[in-house]
Amino acid sequence: EFGRVTREAVYSFRARVALFNKDYALAKSDCKKVIDSGAYELIPNYEDLFNSVERGYMSKECIFMTYNSYNPPYCNGNPALIYFVGRGVTGGWGGEVPTYDLVNEYEVKDPRKVHTILSHGDIFPKKDGNEEVHDYTGYDNFTKLQSRKHYVDHFRRPDAGLKQTDWSYYHIRYADVLLMYAEAEVRKTGTVPSVAAINAVNQVRKRAGLSDLPSVTTNTKDAFLNAILIERGHEFFYEGNRKIDLIRFNKYAQ
Repeated sequence: EFGRVTREAVYSFRARVALFNKDYALAKSDCKKVIDSGAYELIPNYEDLFNSVERGYMSKECIFMTYNSYNPPYCNGNPALIYFVGRGVTGGWGGEVPTYDLVNEYEVKDPRKVHTILSHGDIFPKKDGNEEVHDYTGYDNFTKLQSRKHYVDHFRRPDAGLKQTDWSYYHIRYADVLLMYAEAEVRKTGTVPSVAAINAVNQVRKRAGLSDLPSVTTNTKDAFLNAILIERGHEFFYEGNRKIDLIRFNKYAQ
């Protein structure tokens, strides 16, 4: 039954739609059902979400995702990887190029940064004992950066390329539910956030090894919502959420 749609996956998706459509009561209620189910939790290591099948894809943080496995006769490549991984040694097309603005978004020592952004010159071990050195020169990648979340290390590429891998795509994970709950709650009440809303955001921050939100971001509704938008960026960059988030916060045109 692994990988099938669960009741909590339905609640999570409906909460996302309700939040976008400004039905904050429904969004909060659906998120609360997922939280209260006790079936999901944040895993300790953010890196494992993207680099481990057992500790990431199959963990209690994953609410719903599209699972891939090694099956060469039926697999003709993963478009997301081929398009978004850097050119050169890994054979991608280099389409997912982070900006310096994105790099500067992160707080100092936020480990999510290094697990979201690859840099020119980064080195990874290969299964044959050699090293895979990333070289982003020679084409129009002016920042010399790439998406780390779309990179699969050499140990998970049977033919060394990007066609037969187990890289899988999260549609929704528990961190998203926690941040949606906090957002829906404060938008519903229109007042300063409750302790429960603040704790939901701080759970995500603590997993990243960061301190709790400073009081200046929790003493007004607008400051708290802005803190949530920032946190959603740090947590979900390159997972397909940012455009919808910016539209919902009326910042996409900017």
